Amino acid sequence: MKLMKGGLLIILIVGFIFESSVGHVQVVATANNESIYDAFWDILNREAELVSILNETGNKSVAMELIENSRLGSQNAVNISVLVWKALEELQESGVKMYYSSGELREMAENISENGLPSETIQYLKSRGWSDDEINELEEYIVENADNITSGFNMSAFLQNFSLAFVRVGLKYVHYEGWGVYRAFWTNEKSLTPSANYTTSINPFLSKEWVDFYSAYTSGNVEKEISSADALLSKIESLIKSNGGVWASQELTTGSDGKPSILTLRRNVTSITHIQNGGLLIRSVYFTSSRGTLRVITEDCYWWKALESYRTLREIQVIIEAMRGGVSDQNLQYMLNQRVSQLKADLVVECVKTSRQFTFHKPIPNPIPIPKPWPIEVKSLPRGERTSSISTRVATPIEVTALSPESNYGYIDNLEVTLEKSLLDNGQLEYHLHVSFSVEKNSLSGVTIQILDSQGSDSVSYSTLPVGSQSWDSKSFTTSGKIVKPGDSVTISGTVTITYTATDTPTPTSVNPDLGIAGGPKKGVISTSYSFTVTYDDLMQASKVHVQVVPEPSSSIAKGQSVTFQLVITNNNQVPIYGHWDVGIEIPSAGSEVPVTEHFSDDVTVSPGNTKTVTMTTVTYESAGDYTYSVTFSFGGNTKSASGTIHVAPGSSSSGSLSIEKVDVTPAFPKVGDRVTFKVKVRNSYSVKKNIKVKLLVDGKLADAKEEMISGASDGTFTLYWPAVAGEHSYVVKLYRVDGQELFEDSWSGDFRVLGGNDSGGLSNSSGGVTIDSFECTPRGVGLYEWSLDQDRVLCTVVIQNTGSEIRIAPRVVIDDIETFWLNIRTLPINSSINLQYEVKFSDGLARIMYGPSATALSFVRTVEESSGTVCQRGVCYNSTRIYYLPKNHMISLRLYKAMNFVPTTEVLIQSEKEVITVKYDGYVEKEYTKYLVSVSMFAITSLSGTGLAIAVFGELATTTIGGTLLGGLIGEIVSFSLNKLLDDNSPGGDVG
Repeated sequence: MKLMKGGLLIILIVGFIFESSVGHVQVVATANNESIYDAFWDILNREAELVSILNETGNKSVAMELIENSRLGSQNAVNISVLVWKALEELQESGVKMYYSSGELREMAENISENGLPSETIQYLKSRGWSDDEINELEEYIVENADNITSGFNMSAFLQNFSLAFVRVGLKYVHYEGWGVYRAFWTNEKSLTPSANYTTSINPFLSKEWVDFYSAYTSGNVEKEISSADALLSKIESLIKSNGGVWASQELTTGSDGKPSILTLRRNVTSITHIQNGGLLIRSVYFTSSRGTLRVITEDCYWWKALESYRTLREIQVIIEAMRGGVSDQNLQYMLNQRVSQLKADLVVECVKTSRQFTFHKPIPNPIPIPKPWPIEVKSLPRGERTSSISTRVATPIEVTALSPESNYGYIDNLEVTLEKSLLDNGQLEYHLHVSFSVEKNSLSGVTIQILDSQGSDSVSYSTLPVGSQSWDSKSFTTSGKIVKPGDSVTISGTVTITYTATDTPTPTSVNPDLGIAGGPKKGVISTSYSFTVTYDDLMQASKVHVQVVPEPSSSIAKGQSVTFQLVITNNNQVPIYGHWDVGIEIPSAGSEVPVTEHFSDDVTVSPGNTKTVTMTTVTYESAGDYTYSVTFSFGGNTKSASGTIHVAPGSSSSGSLSIEKVDVTPAFPKVGDRVTFKVKVRNSYSVKKNIKVKLLVDGKLADAKEEMISGASDGTFTLYWPAVAGEHSYVVKLYRVDGQELFEDSWSGDFRVLGGNDSGGLSNSSGGVTIDSFECTPRGVGLYEWSLDQDRVLCTVVIQNTGSEIRIAPRVVIDDIETFWLNIRTLPINSSINLQYEVKFSDGLARIMYGPSATALSFVRTVEESSGTVCQRGVCYNSTRIYYLPKNHMISLRLYKAMNFVPTTEVLIQSEKEVITVKYDGYVEKEYTKYLVSVSMFAITSLSGTGLAIAVFGELATTTIGGTLLGGLIGEIVSFSLNKLLDDNSPGGDVG
């Protein structure tokens, strides 16, 4: 069908409402409006294409086009939001009925059931590309779901949410615009750290424009807000584009009279460096002079949130453009309040000053000879005092408020939603949502967190929340859809909105009803949409499925005894598994020494957390020897197998038996040239001593054999040897009772690996006297987000013990089985231990190793698509290896080499176990592009009159029991959700509210 459920709802409900308004009000449906709606899809499709191309190429021209397209998209979304709001106002003024009860909705659906869709509706659908079959399918869908209507429909709430949803679409475009700016200008960012002796202030190069905007904001003058925001954005763009030269700056200082003052300086901006995580380092030079003394001051200002400032200001522009267009939803003002507080925090810089003083015993020459590195020339400097400051004056109250970095309204940032889920016995998914966020700058009062989920709603309120990280877990919800077989999936989506009251006083104690913008408490709001799709494959893990064949009563019997074979399949998953098993059992063949294999097979379903046991057959063994059995179980694209051997000994077993209790293989990770030792423990349950022979076969060839007597009812140990050869090997130890002939009693088999060269042997954790007592990396899950910093580092800690003689070790970091970087060579005395720590920082598909107290970056490791060349990113080139489509689990471990004369050798001593780190990347970083079909009908707005549509409400959204307001809210989010789907793959939307 052409439309998803939400889109059908929009067509039928809105079309009917506007049909009802004919004759009452002239609703917008002009050709110009039609072009706005058509442009929406054109811009959206181009955005998705540009995101994909930029991910693949990193081309700057593509990034610049993405910036321009995103701006067109945000403006287009605002235009549609304004049109929807105007339509809402006109409908309310016309007196058209705006609320329909569930009974009225069912009646309308029944009318469609009896008479079909009106001809006008059919004609319109055909004009939009619908076929007759698809239209018939739509009618059938309405008929089937008419009885599911359980709540009414509030058209006012629907259109209000629909208008706000398009504002959020505009904010989502800003998100990608910011990413385009990052990819275009942060192409070779540097990692820098300022000294501890810095001062903070609002960016002095933006102070004037920021004060102008803040003044317009506090006065509520939307036109001035727009013009001043444009001027501020122009200055931010100039800094991002590294436009140096002479800049005027303004700083809030304290005058000689102790009052706040504004110092205006004319500075020479000599360099602008793009630094990590979207920051800028702005270096400027200015001078002062006094009677033969010249001071030249160099100031380095670290603007850590330059890119974030750009994005926040662009979000502000989207909001105030909607307000100027006439959207009077109070939520816009609350959204604006939150972002203005955030912008002020983003504009803060940390500045470090250095100066040099020059004294002239003669009159100061003209021009003044100033040595490098200060690229400044003063063409005229008369005697007496002179400075490059333009003026000093008393600061106005609004300047003091706007330019004080310590003073700010509290706000909420870093809003994220994660899903905690479990599967019920009936296949439905029970889940709750974990909401995390941070309170910034100042405590908040009157905080309410509200979740509007596809399966219900929940909320919580707090009288106050302090500064710092906060979190909340919602109540449990249950999906109506079920996951019971491969291909099943359920989607969980909704919106989290947090409203709060902020104040610039030290600590709020109560909610003040004065929520105006001219000082006093301010109400703020932030929201984010989420969408999680849970599939059968997400819940089914092959590692939690176990299969074996169990011979009863034993795998060691005497001639003439019988064995019953049972198949045991255990499913420790939360979902049932469906598969097919095949078992092959060797049985004696009459008249032949060669056994025959009999097969048994069937399909099977194993419910979650259960074990299925199938009794297959009973076999009587009339001939001594070894008889194998095996099973293969195929399920969900996975295969599990197991095998074993039935050992049939001649004669009666009543007097006792011989058995192998265990086999110890040392060393655990032998190297080429080692002598591998097999210690075999044998149990003699006979009452008398027996002559016993043990044979060792490696890769099917006899390697060693030993024969000796073991007393009755006692144990004995046989030691066998094999010279190590590099590679993977299998071994079998066979046990015989020697009584005139060799009579088979038992066997033991296994696999091992002999290391050669740089081979580490994988998960070894001990070698000789050197052991790794513990190895841990935390956290196990990290995230890379363009706007959230310091969430991408993993700290690894290892404890190394030496119980042997003194030895030097060379630790080497291993990521995804790729050897990366050497850590410092260490000497381990006898009976000593050391603790090592290092960090792995994931960024844009790179893993950077941080080691030692200074956390200095050593190098990078890069995984890209296989090719014969190299890949370069941000000025660093990497050998091509292989690509990982992210998000991805990465494995980190530490491999210890032996060192001689402080130089690593090729001898591997030991390797730690592998820690699995889940790295979640944001939607635009190294993500494989997947295009989703977005099908939200624009008919609701583009064809608002002259239709003959009837109304129907159906589907999951309509069957909720919490009323029509939620229904409208969910439908209002459809476009926002759709944009997230197209541009973000499966990841939830960002902060768009």
